[in-house]
Amino acid sequence: MSMQPANSPDRRCRRAAFTLLELLLVIGILGGLTALLFPALVRARQQTQAIACMNNSRQLALAWQMYADDHDGVLVPNLHGSETRRGRNPNNWVSGWMDWTSSSDNTNTTFLTDPYYARLAPYTMRSARLYKCPADQYRSRQNPGPRVRSISMNAALGAGNKTNFAGWVPPFFFALRLTDIQTPPPALAWLFVDEHPDSINDGCFFLNPWQSGSDASWRDLPASYHRGAAGFAFADGHAEIKKWVDPRTPQPVRMGDFPGLAVPHSEDYEWMANRTPRQ
Repeated sequence: MSMQPANSPDRRCRRAAFTLLELLLVIGILGGLTALLFPALVRARQQTQAIACMNNSRQLALAWQMYADDHDGVLVPNLHGSETRRGRNPNNWVSGWMDWTSSSDNTNTTFLTDPYYARLAPYTMRSARLYKCPADQYRSRQNPGPRVRSISMNAALGAGNKTNFAGWVPPFFFALRLTDIQTPPPALAWLFVDEHPDSINDGCFFLNPWQSGSDASWRDLPASYHRGAAGFAFADGHAEIKKWVDPRTPQPVRMGDFPGLAVPHSEDYEWMANRTPRQ
C-alpha cells in the first residue's frame, strides 16, 4: 500500500480548499456585514446630498444678492405663469417650464446658463448644477434626460406678473428692492426652496402669508427630498434644511400636475408663511 507524503500537492490542496459549509459561513458573514453597513451608507449619501443642496442654494442666494448690488438694490425679475415657457419672456431670473411632458424646457440648460434667458447667469458662473437638488432623481417617462431644475424663488421677491393676484385681500406683497424686505427681516425671509416634482413648473413659488390657520392651503408645494425635509436659502445668504413636522407636507410623486392641497392649521405652512415677506 502506497502512502502520500504529508506535504504532497494533493493533501495541500485539500487542506487549502473551502468546504461547502465554510463557504456558506463566509457568505453569511458578508451578508450580515452588508445588512449592517448599508443603512449607514445610505444615510451618508443622503447627508452628502443635503450638504450639496445647501451649497447650491447658498451660491444662488449670493448670485441674487450680487445682481441686486449691481442694479442699485433692485431685485432680479421673478415672473410666473406660462410666459416663462420656451423663453418667451427672457427678462427673468430663470426661464423654462418644468413638467412631465417631452418638452425641451425640461432638459434645456440654456434657460439657466445663458444671460439672455437667465438674469442670474452672469453671477452663477453659468453653472446649471446650482438649480438642481442632487437628491432629485426623477425623470419624465416621455423625456430621456433628467429635468434641469428643482429650485424655485419666493413669489414675493422681485417684480412679477401681478395680474394673477388681483383681488387678494390684503393684496399680495412684492418686494422690489432689497430695502423692501422688512417683515420679516432678510435673515428670516426665505428666498429659494426645493419644490415638489409635481408642483414645480415656472421658477416662482407662491405662498399667501395671510392664508393660514384654518384657511391654509398649498398652491405650490415644497419638496421633501431630504428624508422628509427641504432645502431653503434666505435673503441674507444663508441656507438650511427644513425638516417637515406635518405628515401632510411630504406628498408622493405621482408624475402629474399638483392640484393643490388644503392643510388647515399646518405647522409647516405657518412656518413658511411667517417667513414670507409682507407689509
